[in-house]
Amino acid sequence: MPERTEPREEETLQMLLSQAMRLYFLRNYAMLEDKSLHPGQVPVLLELSQSGGLSQIELSRRLHVRPPTVAVMLQRMEKADLICRRQDERDQRVTRVYLSEKGREVHRDVQRMIETIDRESLSDFTREEVLLLKRFLRQIKRKPDGGLRRRRDAALPAGVKGVIRCSNWSNT
Repeated sequence: MPERTEPREEETLQMLLSQAMRLYFLRNYAMLEDKSLHPGQVPVLLELSQSGGLSQIELSRRLHVRPPTVAVMLQRMEKADLICRRQDERDQRVTRVYLSEKGREVHRDVQRMIETIDRESLSDFTREEVLLLKRFLRQIKRKPDGGLRRRRDAALPAGVKGVIRCSNWSNT
């Protein structure tokens, strides 16, 4: 039987986004493996490169990730010499996180990888289509609660509950 090439009517947005994200993730994972870097650490590199000197709580809020998750990521990144921590000069109770020299080098490499992956992933799109895709994804992202409609928080998996409670969804 010949393979079907037309999109099926029953393809949902969830299914399409999930499949596209999975393929994108796998491509990222393959390229990052050479750097001994996990794809989940990339947003930390990007955020610290733009706004170094963030506390763990600030990173958690900006990345929409629970604080314990950020703590584990930072421990691994510190062990790999990608970040360094320093006490805040004005408030000794706060520890600030910065990219190390090695972290800045890895960030530059990751930026090039991201550009390559994006270029390859979007090669069949026109410039206008790429801009529209980004606009549509930003609109979805800006919806309150990430566009989720829910009756009870208890009906959501534990990992999703923490993400939805983030107060600054619209700031990204």
